[in-house]
Amino acid sequence: MSTTSSRPAAPTAAPADTGRETLPGAPAENDAAAPEARLAGANVLITGGSRGLGREMARAFLVHGARVTVTGRDPDALAATRSALAGHGELGTAAADSTDHAALRDLARRLRAEQGGTDVLVVNAALPGPVGPAWENDPVQWWSTQQTNVLGAFLTCHAFVPQLIERRGRIVIIASHAGAHRWPHASAYSVSKAAAIKFAENLAAELHPHGVPVFSYHPGKLTIGMAEIQMTGRPQPGTWPERIQRWYLREHAEGRTTPVEHSVRGVLRLAAGAADHLSGQYLTHDHADLVPGPGRTVPRTPVSGPTVPRTPGQGEPLPGPTTDDDALHP
Repeated sequence: MSTTSSRPAAPTAAPADTGRETLPGAPAENDAAAPEARLAGANVLITGGSRGLGREMARAFLVHGARVTVTGRDPDALAATRSALAGHGELGTAAADSTDHAALRDLARRLRAEQGGTDVLVVNAALPGPVGPAWENDPVQWWSTQQTNVLGAFLTCHAFVPQLIERRGRIVIIASHAGAHRWPHASAYSVSKAAAIKFAENLAAELHPHGVPVFSYHPGKLTIGMAEIQMTGRPQPGTWPERIQRWYLREHAEGRTTPVEHSVRGVLRLAAGAADHLSGQYLTHDHADLVPGPGRTVPRTPVSGPTVPRTPGQGEPLPGPTTDDDALHP
């Protein structure tokens, strides 16, 4: 892991029922004009931050004056991130698997020693998992999705929560509507994100006495990261990946994907304390408390998910959710 500077001394922890001056340089609690300004000087850790949404979140935190560390399993992708974000601010990288508890604990110790601790934890590392009917999925791939998306979230929080309690920080667990609704033909991902949502809900209740808000956050249907393959891939015709890609491209063509800047904005505002009163809840990028401006409302675009086909391979409706959201989020 590389870091570039030491962090100022951590603020003294206050009782949970007093003010929330948790981040360095934070303005008064009632200053809602630009909550992102509160992030200046904060120490932020983003797992799965070497590409896609993770990298864009890192970029945005750096622009707002935070010190950022990103983790990833691919050293080349981490090097590319360092190059892409060079000059944006103080960035550190760490080659660490979110399912490696020992590596996460070591990283937590190093960040405490080098920076004083972590103020914001963004749990972003995830796998999309296999697609198609559950009984046709590879059991090893299906379970590996749970290990990365569920166990990884638990182990990351297990390693970092003690210092988040000390610094009265915040936790954002990247979720998906695939976990809030049934998501046929992506059951591994759907089940894992449902577990992540419930984990955030329970963790928020446990951390409430310590003044550490926790959120599960759906960033919307993106075109980068895990979803990039839906935009550029060439799956074999007639396969489940190809059917899902056709559905995703249709969603994009009809304007139902989310600009990455909107997704990132929501994370920044959660990290800055704009929605602390909603700790424990599952929030989306267009939630009123995460959208700036008077009234702070953005109308949701209705998304009609494709129906479940009865017989494969005969021009049936595309596979995917029977509710209103995505099969794979980045």
